[in-house]
Amino acid sequence: MTIPKRDLERDGLVDDDGTPAGVHLTAERFDERAYVVRIYDDDIHELHECEAIQRVAAERVLVDNSE
Repeated sequence: MTIPKRDLERDGLVDDDGTPAGVHLTAERFDERAYVVRIYDDDIHELHECEAIQRVAAERVLVDNSE
């Protein structure tokens, strides 16, 4: 698996020469055939504390409540 270089550049995760700048990665199994890859500095928060995960969960609740 690769992460597009332009995405890493956008997030400020590469050095001037285009190589990853000492980043740490973690991949967690989220569901069947679904994984979450996160980049972190020192501490990594629990998955449920991740803003993107919270946003997806909130969207799901809104959809479920509208049906």
